[in-house]
Amino acid sequence: YHNQLETLLLRQRDAFGVAILFDCHSMPHDALISAPMVRGSRPNVILGDRFGAACARWVIDAATAVFSDAGFTVARNAPFAGGYITQHYGRPSHGIHALQIEVDRSLYMDEAALTRHANFDDLVGRLDTVVSGLVGLGRTAAPLAAE
Repeated sequence: YHNQLETLLLRQRDAFGVAILFDCHSMPHDALISAPMVRGSRPNVILGDRFGAACARWVIDAATAVFSDAGFTVARNAPFAGGYITQHYGRPSHGIHALQIEVDRSLYMDEAALTRHANFDDLVGRLDTVVSGLVGLGRTAAPLAAE
């Protein structure tokens, strides 16, 4: 798995100048107790870039905007800053960016009963918009340094 992932990332970086890995998870709602408040409310999405070590700032800024524009409340690096995948693969100085994405499970399911909420389809639509926006990040790539 890891050899193949490494090969894919290098291939994409070599072909397009940049590769972005999104490491997606869902988190238990209770994990948000330790999350920082964002404009007076708890976040429902946590983006982790290992405090800037796993991806360039433009990547996490753009991902934050994509989720926010879709109506999500986003926090960064707390309570999740990224794990093995972001730490191991994120090498922004080499054109490979890794960003962990944690989505609050209570947005789409009753965690105790393990059943979908009535608004599940609405959330799927919002996440479709997010995925389209995230895919577009690679097209805009990193801003070029001043010449």
